[in-house]
Amino acid sequence: MSAEPSVHRIRLRGPWQVRPHADGVPAGSMSVPVTLRDGGWAGFAGRVSFYRRFGRPSKLGSKETVWLVFERIVGRAEVRLNDEPLGALDEARSFDVTGRLAARNSLEVIVDATDDRCGIVGEVALEIRSV
Repeated sequence: MSAEPSVHRIRLRGPWQVRPHADGVPAGSMSVPVTLRDGGWAGFAGRVSFYRRFGRPSKLGSKETVWLVFERIVGRAEVRLNDEPLGALDEARSFDVTGRLAARNSLEVIVDATDDRCGIVGEVALEIRSV
């Protein structure tokens, strides 16, 4: 009989820095999950970057992996970790970031928002998975 894998979850709620890629639209911050409208950018459509910093989970074992989990994004997105692309994100996705983590990390999610209902509308978390 094999053991069930264990998962420890660290939520990356907020505050997140938000920077619309449009002239005259101010940057700001908000807690995730939220739509652009509910975060203070009512009426905005276009490209917007969400930024969040976090530390590397401590005491990782040799049989543990770290996954960056997005439960739901509205709008097509690109994900970058420490200025390196992780990949595209459409709706939901997980990325194995075990070998990419530094002591301090910078996460950027670039969303192409078709309207102000777009944004990071589900939880974002680090999952430490072990077998």
